[in-house]
Amino acid sequence: MYPSFVILLDAPEDIPVLAPLVIREILYRILQDKQGDSVKQTAMICSHAQRIAKVIHIIKQDFAKPLRIEELALTANMSSSSCIIILNKLRD
Repeated sequence: MYPSFVILLDAPEDIPVLAPLVIREILYRILQDKQGDSVKQTAMICSHAQRIAKVIHIIKQDFAKPLRIEELALTANMSSSSCIIILNKLRD
């Protein structure tokens, strides 16, 4: 199914250079498949959950210190308004 990946087995010295390209091609083909939308949606949910977990971790780690929303948002790679919305949902 992925002949370019199999070809790398015959040329191990090419793996460090070509493997990232092959992986990118595999991901592209998965996303273009009929189940691609489901995969995209799952990836987005996981990414969002990771950002929320990062914000929670920072809050727990620095609980005694004053925290700025802008710093939390920047660390979690989100906007300040998104961070506020998430924190309000967690509080409720």
